[in-house]
Amino acid sequence: MTYDIVLCMHPSHKNIAVKTIKSLQYFLDGQKFFVITSQDAFTALKEKVDRNVPLYFVDENTLIEDFDLSEVKKAMLEEMGRNDRANWYFQQYLKMAVALHPEIGDYYLIWDSDTLLLRRIEFFDESGKILFNPMKGGSQSYFDLIKDALGIERQVEYSFINEHLMIKKALMVDLIHTLEEKAPENMSWVRYLIHSMGRQKFSYLGFSEFETYGNFAAYHHKDMYKPRVLKTARAGAEFFGMNPDKYDYFRLMRNGYSLISFEFRHRTSTFKVIKEKMKSRVYYYKYQVKGENKALRHNAIQMSN
Repeated sequence: MTYDIVLCMHPSHKNIAVKTIKSLQYFLDGQKFFVITSQDAFTALKEKVDRNVPLYFVDENTLIEDFDLSEVKKAMLEEMGRNDRANWYFQQYLKMAVALHPEIGDYYLIWDSDTLLLRRIEFFDESGKILFNPMKGGSQSYFDLIKDALGIERQVEYSFINEHLMIKKALMVDLIHTLEEKAPENMSWVRYLIHSMGRQKFSYLGFSEFETYGNFAAYHHKDMYKPRVLKTARAGAEFFGMNPDKYDYFRLMRNGYSLISFEFRHRTSTFKVIKEKMKSRVYYYKYQVKGENKALRHNAIQMSN
């Protein structure tokens, strides 16, 4: 099954996004990379990415018709009395709206721009079901909004929220059209979601695009998605800083991780990073001397080149 890859990138993430794209290109078979960001950020990113990578710029300010970040901020202030998380909500709406892009494929993989892939993973089983990494829990406020906006109860015990999710374009388009149909006259689907958050008096954790799409999918197509558990880590910056190298990659691969995120909020002391990087080097050379894990070392080197 062919698919495209979509990254929604904040300008401050462009350096780690270069590493992310390299890892995805190395391990996956994505047809095209769609990067949703500003024009300046995309230009800076493109200069650092291998020219053979099929990068497509998607302007965050024009992807959603008549609804850019300033409109999200305005709507949140009117509906909820605050808009301090407008950027966070906006990037979720963008990852939904890209389904309407004329060049996007029938399936697209949404992937966090600060998350590196560490091994090859599959997204479809033999029967064509979409594989995803289920998470525990899930904020009740997300499910309350789904009920309010769509009239759908929570469909599964696990959460769809993750660093990535394979999307069926036709189903996401159907979700957007359903929101448009349920919205009051002359109200866009984005404004309707914000309006629903206002009705539910949510502001911090009021909406999740993955939770909404996943439960919409489960409601209409119960067996479309199939859980597949991956070993992941989020605090990459805490241990390796924002510039992981082949030694860090090898250590993570050798310990069975499939992917790791590097979030700025997890940055820690320089001393801790130096200590962990020294551990990674010792770990790398230990197995090199033993002559073990040659394939993993090769992958780690390729990712860091």
